[in-house]
Amino acid sequence: PVSGEIVLAVVTSQHSATRAQVTALQEQGAMVLTPEPQVLGDDVLWQSWQRQMLARVAGSDGAGRMLVLLAPARQVPGLTSAMVARRLGQLALAIVRTGKVRGLIATGGDGAEQVMSALQATGIRLIDEVSGGVPLGTLIGGEYAGMPIVTKAGGFGSENVLIQAAETLTERKFK
Repeated sequence: PVSGEIVLAVVTSQHSATRAQVTALQEQGAMVLTPEPQVLGDDVLWQSWQRQMLARVAGSDGAGRMLVLLAPARQVPGLTSAMVARRLGQLALAIVRTGKVRGLIATGGDGAEQVMSALQATGIRLIDEVSGGVPLGTLIGGEYAGMPIVTKAGGFGSENVLIQAAETLTERKFK
């Protein structure tokens, strides 16, 4: 059974629709973590930032029921979107390992791919839709098989779609 209380969203999409959805989620009390591009591009800075964020997550007394790892909007030379997605996938895995996560949301194809890869999941078993075109499923394969995940394309969905996804993951009982 999934005992965690955090819904973890990994957002790599740069689409303005997605950014607005994150803002709406933030207004509902979500904690949004956005690493600076120079942090993402540097191993030492990244490790340090990642440790600080994990400490924040570990220290949050359930206040942060929703946590968003958000790719920075600024692009810097030498930092590819693939690298950003990979870093955020690594951090997502580290947060999942705390045992506090009850479900995942991944927005942006590369982000979803990297989260799956970090968690060593081989696929998603579809269960339902949060809303049209926003599938809800559970991970197949890997240590976290059965963990609920919602995936969403970047430029897609109403402003409240991430809120709906988080509510679905929070309220629904998963086998």
